[in-house]
Amino acid sequence: MKLLVVSHSYMEQMPRQKWHALRVVAPEIELLVLTPRFWREPELWSVRCLPHEGSGLRVVPLSIALDGFVSRHFYISPALPRLVRRFRPDVIQVEAEPWSLVYAQMVLLRGLLAPHAKLVFFTWQNTPRKIPVPFRLSHRVCLAATDLVIAGNHGALEVLRAHGYRGPIEFAPQLGVDDAVFRPAPPDSAVLQRHHLAGKFVVGYVGRLIRPKGVDTLVEAVARLGAENLRLLIVGEGPERVKLEAQAARWGIRSQVEFTGVIAREAIPKYMTCMNLLVLPSRREQWEQFGHVLVEAMACGAPVIGSNSGEIPYVIGNAGQVFPMADSGALAECIRRLMQDGGYAAQCRQKGFRRVQEKFTHAAVARHLAKAYLGLCPGAEPCQESITPMPTMPM
Repeated sequence: MKLLVVSHSYMEQMPRQKWHALRVVAPEIELLVLTPRFWREPELWSVRCLPHEGSGLRVVPLSIALDGFVSRHFYISPALPRLVRRFRPDVIQVEAEPWSLVYAQMVLLRGLLAPHAKLVFFTWQNTPRKIPVPFRLSHRVCLAATDLVIAGNHGALEVLRAHGYRGPIEFAPQLGVDDAVFRPAPPDSAVLQRHHLAGKFVVGYVGRLIRPKGVDTLVEAVARLGAENLRLLIVGEGPERVKLEAQAARWGIRSQVEFTGVIAREAIPKYMTCMNLLVLPSRREQWEQFGHVLVEAMACGAPVIGSNSGEIPYVIGNAGQVFPMADSGALAECIRRLMQDGGYAAQCRQKGFRRVQEKFTHAAVARHLAKAYLGLCPGAEPCQESITPMPTMPM
């Protein structure tokens, strides 16, 4: 079976681990991944694609127009139709919303060059929105042409049904977690020393410091607890930092709150192993599409607490605690329980680690996707599952 993936998400090596995992669990699937040659993400960084070829996976960068705009970009390289014709895909997956120009482009190319191929798109959209007028007709046509939707969250189901899609939907995150990097380990001594965390109960947050993430709710919850042995470790940067520092000072807990600023991506596991728990307190205006930091923390053996924003309750499942958005009192009680009940905290660590292994590692996501792809192309055998037990680590 041949799978063609079109997405700007696989320009770098790290996200491609999902496809390497797919090749391991389903070697009968041959992969061709097409990406933009260059991508400039607004307010973030620019990326230039590194090509790859080998082990049944080929990544080819192509020229596009309107780089940096997920819904409006499209491919202008004359190599695109040649690659589709020569590869002869059985499944074409486009990781963009169904009203996007790139999806419309691939719907057209499928009809012209690979009419037997099944068409799939990946969506994150979990809140209702009006489709811009120029895209409404193509949106209806593209939905009608779709054979399968892979949704990164459960809120997408309501959105898709409201737009008239009645076909099959699979739920899977776009990317898994690398459990060789995010894994239980002793607390990093350098991090403990740098941020004065040794011997403290550490409540962690990892992410952008913007109002929709609800970090002010977390600061207030810590203040409500009045626990001198508690430290709040805020990993990340953003425009709300000055307000959060002032808020902590107002509540009289500024000395208990550690701001790390921006840290390297590869350093995040070291910080997570120093956390006794991690909180993702997103608000309604964020309407969290997934909350990848939760699965990273669970993979490191940290209990998690999240608000009931968007996909967060589905990600946590029965492996942690969920509180009402912006309710600092409820969040404080969740933290208090994990501080005071060591047996419950250990249970959350075990359940969280197991949940990541079952659903959210690169291999777990690959197994789920392989089953979906092979289901579109009957005749191939499904892959087998293997779960790794959680190591016993001091917390």
